[in-house]
Amino acid sequence: MNWLLGLAAAAQLTAAAPAPPSEYTVDRWTVEDGLPNNALSDVMQSRDGYLWIATWAGTVRFDGVRFTRVAEDLPNDHARALLEDRSGGLWIGVSGGGLARLQGGRVSDVFTIAQGLAGNDVRALAEDGDGRIWAGTENGISVIASGRVTTFRAPRDLPGNTINALARGRDGRIWIATSEGLCQTKALHLACTPLGTFTGRPKTILEDRAGRRWVGTDAGVFSIAGGGSPCGGLGCFPGREVSALLEARDGGIWAGFADSSVALIRDRVVERLGPADGLPAGGPVVALHEDVEGSVWVATYNGGLGRLKPKRVTMYSTAHGLPAKVVGSIVQDAAGTIWAGAQCGPVSELRNGRFEPRFAEYTKDACAWTLWPARDGALWIGTRGNGLFRWAGGRMEHFEKANGLSDDYICGLFEDRQGRLWIGTETGGLHVYADGHLSRAYGAADGVATHDLASFAQDREGRVWIGSNANGLSVFEHGVFRTLRGADAPPTGNIAGLLVDSRGDLWIGSAAHGLFRRRNGKYQPFGADQGLGDRLVAVMLEDRESNLWVGTARGISRLPRNRIDEVADGRRASLDPIILDRSDGLLNVEGSGGGLDPSGLRDRDGRLWFSTIDGIAVIDPATFRTNRIAPRVLVEDVIAGGLPSPRAADGTVHVAPGTPSIEVRYTAFSFLAPQKVRFKFRLRGYDQDWRDVDTRRVAYYTRLPPGEYTFEVLAANNDGLWSSAPATLGFVVAPFWWERRPVQAAATLLLLVMGGVAVRRVSLRRARARLAELEREQALDRERERIARDLHDDLGSRLTHIAIMADAPGANDRDGRIARAARDAVQTMDELVWAVNARNDTVEGFAQYLAQFAEEHVAAGGLRCRLLVPPDLPARTLGADVRRHLYLACKEAVNNAVKHARASEIRVGVRVDADALVVEVVDDGRGLTKEDMDPTGNGLKNLRERMDAAGGTLALESAPGRGTRIIFTTPL
Repeated sequence: MNWLLGLAAAAQLTAAAPAPPSEYTVDRWTVEDGLPNNALSDVMQSRDGYLWIATWAGTVRFDGVRFTRVAEDLPNDHARALLEDRSGGLWIGVSGGGLARLQGGRVSDVFTIAQGLAGNDVRALAEDGDGRIWAGTENGISVIASGRVTTFRAPRDLPGNTINALARGRDGRIWIATSEGLCQTKALHLACTPLGTFTGRPKTILEDRAGRRWVGTDAGVFSIAGGGSPCGGLGCFPGREVSALLEARDGGIWAGFADSSVALIRDRVVERLGPADGLPAGGPVVALHEDVEGSVWVATYNGGLGRLKPKRVTMYSTAHGLPAKVVGSIVQDAAGTIWAGAQCGPVSELRNGRFEPRFAEYTKDACAWTLWPARDGALWIGTRGNGLFRWAGGRMEHFEKANGLSDDYICGLFEDRQGRLWIGTETGGLHVYADGHLSRAYGAADGVATHDLASFAQDREGRVWIGSNANGLSVFEHGVFRTLRGADAPPTGNIAGLLVDSRGDLWIGSAAHGLFRRRNGKYQPFGADQGLGDRLVAVMLEDRESNLWVGTARGISRLPRNRIDEVADGRRASLDPIILDRSDGLLNVEGSGGGLDPSGLRDRDGRLWFSTIDGIAVIDPATFRTNRIAPRVLVEDVIAGGLPSPRAADGTVHVAPGTPSIEVRYTAFSFLAPQKVRFKFRLRGYDQDWRDVDTRRVAYYTRLPPGEYTFEVLAANNDGLWSSAPATLGFVVAPFWWERRPVQAAATLLLLVMGGVAVRRVSLRRARARLAELEREQALDRERERIARDLHDDLGSRLTHIAIMADAPGANDRDGRIARAARDAVQTMDELVWAVNARNDTVEGFAQYLAQFAEEHVAAGGLRCRLLVPPDLPARTLGADVRRHLYLACKEAVNNAVKHARASEIRVGVRVDADALVVEVVDDGRGLTKEDMDPTGNGLKNLRERMDAAGGTLALESAPGRGTRIIFTTPL
C-alpha cells in the first residue's frame, strides 16, 4: 500500500511539470482499413502470431496488413470474448449464442444453456492452471472440463450473477469480477468477497507478477491487498471509470477508461494518452493486450482498434514551444543548454521540456537558423538576411554588411580547435573571426569554392574542410585555401554536410547522390545502390560506438560500423540500415539540415539530435531498441487456377493436371512495422535459389510441370532480422495420363526400340558415306604425292641441270642470271612440293620446314638465328592450304627482318597454345616507325592477307630502337 501511495505522490509531482514528449506512437484501424465493424469486444494474439479481434459483426484475424474474417459458422456474429487454450483451440464467447470452440478454423463444439451453460451471453473467458475453461456470463459463471459443464450462480456461490471480467493469477487460479464483488477459484471451489472493501462496482481485475491484485471500478483503481484501502491520488484515477487493466512486460500497469483514454503507471510516472493523441474515440476501452513485440492494442466499444507502440524517436515540435516546424541548427552550450534555430523564427532555448524563444528583439523578423556555441561562452547566431549576432556576457554584438560582413545570409558556422570561428555565407564567400577581429571575405580568387558555404569539418591533421552546396569541396591547410579539382574532387559538387569520424575519415553528404567516404584521397560511395535508403543526405552524426546515423529525405538511417566496413571491403553488397520513419515516432521523415551547419548534435550524454521539417528528432543510442524478435512465417493458402486448394490430411496440397497458375499466399507476424517486413522464397524442385520479393506476400507460378515440390518462405522484420527457419508447404502437381510414369516408361521403351532401328539404319548409311569419303581422301592424297614426286624428280632435276650448265666455266653474265633464276625456281618448286605433299600436313612437319628455312636464310644474311621449337610438339593436323599461307607469311617476315631490320639476331619460335598454333618472328633491330606500321602499307597488308587466307590473326609489337615482334596465330 505504501508503494501505491508513493506512486500517487510521484504522479502528482510529475503532473505538475510540463509533459515530456510521449514515448508511444499511436496507430488506429477502422472499417475503412478492413475491420468488419468499429464496435469491438476483445483483442488477443494467438501463439501462431495472428491478432484476433472480436467485433459486433464477426471475428477477424489480423497479420498487420490484412483483416480476414473467420468463424463465419458461429451461432451469430456478435463475438464478445476470446481465449486460446493450451492446445491451440480458440474459444469465442458469443452474445446470445453461448460459447464456441474453433479447431482448424471450424467450429467444433458449442455450449449453450441447453448444455448447462450459465447463460448464452458469454462476456469473459479464462483458462486455469489445470486446463479448465471458465466462462463468465450475464447469469453466472460456468467451468468446462472434459466436455462437462459446472455452473455457479448467486446467491449460493457468487455475490452477483453479472460477470464483468476474469483474470488468471500467477498460481493458475482465476479471479472473478462480478457486479457485486470479487471471487477467487481453487479447483472447483469459489472464495468470494462482497462489495465494501473498495469504492465502486468492479469492472476489471488483474493480478500482477509480484502478486499484487488490482481492481478497476467505476470509481478508479484500487489495490485489494492490505485490507482493500484505496490508493488515492492521481495514480489511482479517483472518480474515473476503469474498464480494462493490463500488466506490461516491463512491470508497468496499463489502465483503460470509459472515455476511450488509457494511462500507464511505470517507474512512479503516469503517462496518459487519449483521442487527442490519436487513439480511437468511441466509448469505453473494452480490452487491452500486449503482443510479443511490446505493442499494446486498445479495443474500444465503438471506435475501432488502436495500437500503442514504444517510440524509438522522441520528437519536439511546435507543441513543445518551437517557433516553427522547420528546424535549423541544434547546438549545446558549455552549460549543457540545448539551443535550436528555426526556418523561420527566433532562436529557442530548451527549458523544463519546452523550447522558449530568445533574442527576438535583436534578430527581428529574420530567420535565426544557424547557431554556434563558442568555447569562450558566446553564442553565435546566423540569420537569413540580417547578418550575424554574437551573444556574450549579456551583450549582443551585430555583424552585417555595414561593418565588414560580405553577405547578410549566413549558411554555416564552425569553430576549429584553434578557436577560430569560420563563417560561411550564401554568396559573399568565407570569413574567419579570430582574436576579436573579423577577416576579409575569402572567395574563388583565394582558392575557396564559394556559394552556399554551409558545411565545415576539421580533421586530425588540423585541415579545415569547407563544403559548398553548389561548387564542391575546399580545404584550408598550411595557411592556404585550395579547391579540390579533378580526381581529387568528390563525385558531386552539391555538398550538404561534412563529418570527420572517430577513425579520421571524412564523410561527405550530398544533396542528390547519397554519402561518400574520403580515405587516403579516394572516395567510396555509400548511397542508394549500397542500401542507404535515399539520395539526399541532410544530417550525419556518429554515436559513441562509431555507428553512423544519417538523416535523409525518407527518415533516419542507422549504419552500423561493422556493415560499413563489410561494404567497403566488398564482403557485403548492402548496408541494410535500420531506417526510422513515422512508425518510429518521426512526425515527418524529411530532414532539414542539408544546406546549413551545424544541423545535428551529439550532446554530452550521447543522445543524437536531428533537425527535420517538422521539429527535432532525438535518439538515445544507449537505449535504442532493435527488434530482436524474428518474425514467425506462415503459409496461408494455395490458389490453383483461381480456386482455393485445401490441404490433405498430411498437410500437402494436391494440384490438378494442367493447372495454368498457382498462387501461394504467405504472411509473417511483425506488428511493429508490418509494411517493412521483407520476404524471400523458393520452390524446392523448381527454383535454383531464393527469390527476394521485398514486401510482396504472394508467390506466383505458371504451368508448373508435374512433380512434388516444397515451398519455403523466410521473412525479415523491420530491423532486418530474418526468421531462423522457413515456413514450408508441400504440394504435388498431378500429371495427365500420358505424363504418368508407367505410360511414359512404356512409351520410352517403344521409342527406344524404334529409335534403335532408326539409329542403326542411319549409322550404316553414315558409315558407308564415311568409308567412301575416306577412299576419296586417300586417292586425293596419293595423287598429291604423285604430283609432288613428279615435280621433284622430273621438273626439279631439269631445273637443276640448267643451273649447273649456266654456272659452267666461261659462262657470261646472261648465263649467271639464268643460273640464279633456275635456282630460285628450284627453291619455289621445292616449297610447292612441300606444300602439296600430304605427308607434311602436320604441325611438326611445318615447324621443321620453317626452322630449316629460317636457319639457312638468316645465316646467309650474316646474322645470328635462334630457333625456339619444342621437341614434343603435339601430333596435330595442319591442312595444306593453311600450312602454305602461314609458311609464306612467316617467310616474308624473316626476309623483311634480314633485309631491313639492321638486326644482329633473329629469333623464330613455334608453339601450340590450347587449340592454336603460334609462330613468333622477333628481331633486335631498329624497330618500326608509325609510318612503317601503317596497316595499309604493302608489307603489313600482304602479311594480313596471308593470315586471313590461313584463317588466323597477326599481331605486331614494335617501337623505334626496340626491335620488332610479329605473332602469327592460326587455329588448329
